[in-house]
Amino acid sequence: MMTTAPDDKCGSSLPLHEKRAWLALTSSVVVYGSYFTIIAQLPPSEQDTLYMLVLFAVATVSHGLIMAVGTALLTLRNRAEAKERPDERDRALSRGAATVAYFVLMAEMIVVGVVMPFNSSGWRITTAALLALVVSEIVRHAVTIANYRRGWHG
Repeated sequence: MMTTAPDDKCGSSLPLHEKRAWLALTSSVVVYGSYFTIIAQLPPSEQDTLYMLVLFAVATVSHGLIMAVGTALLTLRNRAEAKERPDERDRALSRGAATVAYFVLMAEMIVVGVVMPFNSSGWRITTAALLALVVSEIVRHAVTIANYRRGWHG
C-alpha cells in the first residue's frame, strides 16, 4: 500500500507564492551577496575576464539550483495549493511588485549607462549592471512579501 505525505501542516499559513518569494529573496541575498562581496575584494590586477565570468556562472548556477530544488520541495509539500492557478490577488501583488522593481531597475540603469561611462570602465560598469539586475529582483521579491504581509484590498 502506497501512502502520500500530507500537505504542509507545519503551522505555516503563508500562501505558496509568498513562500516562493521568500525562497527567491533569501537565495538571491545569500548567493549574489557572496558573489558581490568576493568581487568587491578583488584588486583590479586580479579581475581577469575568465575568472569573473566563472564566478558569475557559479553564482547563477547555484541560485538556479537552489530555486529549482526549493520550488520542487515547496510544491511537493503544498500539492493542493500548487495545483491552483494564481488568483486575482496573487496576480495583482505580482504586478505591483514588478512595477516597483521596474522603476528601481530603470533608475539603476540610468546610473550605469549614463553616469558611469564618464568615470568608470570595464568590469566596474559590468558589475554595476549585474548588481542593478540583482537589486531589482531582490526589490521585486521583497515588495511581493511586503504586499502579502500587508494584505491586498483591491
